[in-house]
Amino acid sequence: MYKKRRSACFQLFLTTAISGSLLAFAAPANADDRGRSHNYSHGSPRHGAAPFEFALIGDTRYNEEGEAQFGPMRDEINDDRRLSWVLHAGDILGGTPCTDELHYERLNEFQSFRRPVIYTPGDNEWADCHYSFLGSFNPLERLARLRQIFFGNPGYSLGGYPMFLQTQANEPSFQDYVENVRWIRHGVVFVTVHMIGSDNGLDPWNRNFGAGGYDPGDTRDTPRADRLAEVDARVAAGVTWLNESFALAEKIDAAGVFILSHANPGFVTRFETVPSEGHLPWVDAIRRNAVNFRRPVVLAHGDTHTARIDKPLTAATVPADPVPPAVAQVENFTRVETFGFPDTHWIRVKVDPRSEDVFSFEFEIVDANRREFAPIP
Repeated sequence: MYKKRRSACFQLFLTTAISGSLLAFAAPANADDRGRSHNYSHGSPRHGAAPFEFALIGDTRYNEEGEAQFGPMRDEINDDRRLSWVLHAGDILGGTPCTDELHYERLNEFQSFRRPVIYTPGDNEWADCHYSFLGSFNPLERLARLRQIFFGNPGYSLGGYPMFLQTQANEPSFQDYVENVRWIRHGVVFVTVHMIGSDNGLDPWNRNFGAGGYDPGDTRDTPRADRLAEVDARVAAGVTWLNESFALAEKIDAAGVFILSHANPGFVTRFETVPSEGHLPWVDAIRRNAVNFRRPVVLAHGDTHTARIDKPLTAATVPADPVPPAVAQVENFTRVETFGFPDTHWIRVKVDPRSEDVFSFEFEIVDANRREFAPIP
């Protein structure tokens, strides 16, 4: 049987050049953790910074098999002393009702990681809770409880060793958005933004399996006003938070920006032409900031359960008159998607600020969670 090397099952190195530095395990938090501005007049903060690594996971714990597979993945991450933190891209449950009890159980599991855990919500844990098989909950009530349970200590991460984070909730107009956070590590700006699947919350609350569902009368043609208002406000907050993060990155001459959200926003490429309506403002904000920033930008997400690393963002190029604008891939933008159920593995993200091409990814296959495939004649 093929044996996994301790470093990785296989590697994909990309030339996306982000900078950062080591967050030492059990090191005290500093001002960078809190996202404060700094005077970098004595040179770029990334010069001389040591490399660091972290883990990226998401879309876990959907059934009994997923429950059993989570422990080996967590144990492997906990045993790797090179990792600085763990990012979770959302969707912490699948086929089980969205009860407070289950959310507290998931919270305790996050706390069982030995390093800081930064979590951004997915649709399964609140927006999809209107499904009959998930409990026929009001999603807005579930969102409020999710924020109370997982973000009850604003400005700190989860995990066995919490770290300081700047939260958008500290801004006067965005007190509800405790889940949108930001931190800096030696020239890299990290930011989480609450964008979810289910068309970013535009999917009506009338979907069910069998009888039930929260509101069968909620449709695209007859939408609930409270559902639409939540989507509009959350998207506006997220776009504002992203814009502010890029402004901060420009101010400190950051080497790059790393974005974490849940949703696969449905990038429109040369041969993929169906956009996700609820994510159009989000993708437009990413495109504008990535093109103007020019340095490496990474979007990490889950949602569609397909581990991959690619460059799906396109933008218009400068035309050669009278030729109309052409569309090309935005070279400084990279998308990385997490493993997702039924595959319970993780992605190692490496940052080496001393190298021009400093950002790389390794797919980490957990031995205990490997599949056995039938021979193909």
